[in-house]
Amino acid sequence: MARSKFRPNNGHPPRRAPPPRASGFYWLLGLQSWNNRNRDNDRFNSGHDWRRLIALGTIVVDLTLLGFFSSSMGRMTWGYWPGMAAIFSGSLISIIIFRIGRPRIYWDWVGLGAMEICLGIILKTDPLLASPVDALLFYGVLAMSAVQLYLIGASMKPGKAWTWLGAGGIANIIVMTLGCLDHFTLETIAVETALLTTLMIIGMSLIGFGASLRPKRGNSSTT
Repeated sequence: MARSKFRPNNGHPPRRAPPPRASGFYWLLGLQSWNNRNRDNDRFNSGHDWRRLIALGTIVVDLTLLGFFSSSMGRMTWGYWPGMAAIFSGSLISIIIFRIGRPRIYWDWVGLGAMEICLGIILKTDPLLASPVDALLFYGVLAMSAVQLYLIGASMKPGKAWTWLGAGGIANIIVMTLGCLDHFTLETIAVETALLTTLMIIGMSLIGFGASLRPKRGNSSTT
């Protein structure tokens, strides 16, 4: 049989070009599809979980507002110290979600709470992030927290969680990026302001997510 004119002289078939590298956006979409395949979608569907989520989000928002007020009035207002809002918010997220999910443990939520606690501890020990190591660690954990919030939203049904938790994760990624760039260049945004902004987004996302789980009037008698 005659040799194909498209086959090279060495007898080997031509190699395919490597696929183009995926951008960060497509990487997030890949993580979303992976989570939708590997995690259950029946979370927060029993009893009054939606009310607990709204209450949790409200507490996180209140702690954030206290942090903003204390930062504007002075660091030691009412015994407030930098990072306190993140430490208490992270602790409440881990504890309340643990109680909602038991006997199962939602490790993604526990991880989100642990990251917020870690951010608060870093800010408490070095409020201005004067050390480059502390600054890199802080913004690294802040980025992980934002991606984790996105993944939590991606692990659930898009109609319920994506609008609030997924979008909140993307918003926190933007806030983290702007805060990191400002810290290493202009230094016009306070470090705690960036952290409190991400906490506010988390709290509002929890409130919106809980409200989206509220049963319709026709089904309210069954819950």
